[in-house]
Amino acid sequence: MSKTFNQKQVGIESFYTDSNEHHKSNSQFLRKAESKIKHSQRRIYKRAKGSSGRKRVRKLYAKKHLKVNRRRDENAKTMAHNLVKFNDLVAYKASWQYFYSIISYFHH
Repeated sequence: MSKTFNQKQVGIESFYTDSNEHHKSNSQFLRKAESKIKHSQRRIYKRAKGSSGRKRVRKLYAKKHLKVNRRRDENAKTMAHNLVKFNDLVAYKASWQYFYSIISYFHH
């Protein structure tokens, strides 16, 4: 498998676009989990402040947000690993610091 040079550009419309005009779309993890998050948030407001039931429901709410955050992180790590694996040189502009820190980690 030959490795090539690709210049990457990240943005709002797509997660990144390479020099060959290949687009990787933005992940929709939050949008897909939005209804479950809203439901758990409504459950919080139905509980009395300071009650053990409210604390329990708040933990469930936090877990749903944590799950979305972890899925985003794992997706960024997978894409960064594949970019470094299949390209000799990856050039990028200065934005999306977290994604680029993952790329530099896999590159070394």
